[in-house]
Amino acid sequence: MKNWDSTYAHTSTPVRLPNGLWSIEHVRDFSHNEKNETGERWVTCTLDPRTVTQVYFYTMSLAQLGVSKNLFVHTAFSFSFSDGTELIFSVEARRQKGESYDPFFKGLFGGYEMTYVYTTYNDLIAFRKVQRGQSLERYALLLPQKMKEGLVVASMERTVNVLGKEPEMYNSFSHQCTIVLLHVMNTVLEKKIPRHFYWHITGLSPRLLAKHGLLDLNKKETV
Repeated sequence: MKNWDSTYAHTSTPVRLPNGLWSIEHVRDFSHNEKNETGERWVTCTLDPRTVTQVYFYTMSLAQLGVSKNLFVHTAFSFSFSDGTELIFSVEARRQKGESYDPFFKGLFGGYEMTYVYTTYNDLIAFRKVQRGQSLERYALLLPQKMKEGLVVASMERTVNVLGKEPEMYNSFSHQCTIVLLHVMNTVLEKKIPRHFYWHITGLSPRLLAKHGLLDLNKKETV
């Protein structure tokens, strides 16, 4: 049994409930302060996809890439609901204790399993911005309400479909965060996003989405 880093100690597990509701077990809700102190907490969230008000596409810089950090970024979805809940859906390389993220050797040659992580907004800030010092930016996706609802459900269904199976292997070029997110989007879009090298150059993915009318580059928000 692998000794996972505490941030990946549990696997987020969506469960379909009656009346169109969903429950997600093991939503990460860590806190982290400037003194490098971490508070670890996992929660269960119940949500109604019909109450989603906004879906955001996040980009997060990868500082270890140096001058390339804006070309290769981490991406994620964020779902905002009418009760004030905001959940992050992130597809990541699952690291073991003491293991760092290496997008080149391990990332390209099967060194990581892929994991689907749901976190709170506060966890996103604590983990990405405070602990790692990453720059966070987001764009509101320009989708009709039914597609927003569909994207919430499609993200959870994608997660359910991989649970209990042989783990997917992460590849920082051919099978990473942005590629999975775009595949999920294509399950709800009437006009699919065609394959393009921007699927692989993750920092350019907002341009691809803008080209297809799915976001406005001029309305980027810094978090």
